[in-house]
Amino acid sequence: MADLGDKLKQVDGLKDTRMQLFGLRFTATQLLATFALISSLASGAYGGVILWQKVEKLANLNLGAISSSMAKTSSDLIRVGDDISAIKIELKKDVNDLRTSMYALESRADQKISSQDSKMTAFDQRMDLKLTSYDDKLFKFDQKVEKTKEDLEKRIQQSLDNPLNY
Repeated sequence: MADLGDKLKQVDGLKDTRMQLFGLRFTATQLLATFALISSLASGAYGGVILWQKVEKLANLNLGAISSSMAKTSSDLIRVGDDISAIKIELKKDVNDLRTSMYALESRADQKISSQDSKMTAFDQRMDLKLTSYDDKLFKFDQKVEKTKEDLEKRIQQSLDNPLNY
């Protein structure tokens, strides 16, 4: 335990220990504070130099060239806008022309379809009349066949009844 007590006394004595550097005596805390102060001053000076360089670059900018470049870009944008407006107008006209052509084509197609429908209706009506006419003729033919059959059956019957009559 005596060893531990000696060690604690040595550690307590370190805070009062002074070091000598460049002919000056410092404690460890003073030496660290001095180092922090010097590094802060150096980094501040470095930041100031960088800031000064950037300010000089901004001061040396050719604002006239930038302004003329911006004016040229602005005029180019206006020209492109005018071209786009002209194209838009032409596209609207073309769309309207296509719509008109489509309506005209649709109208002609409707007329053709209507004409064909009326022709088909007329043809159907004629066919119905002809079929009716054929039905009448067929009915008459059937009647003639039936009459001829009856006449033939009568003659056969008469011949069978009396073969000498004929």
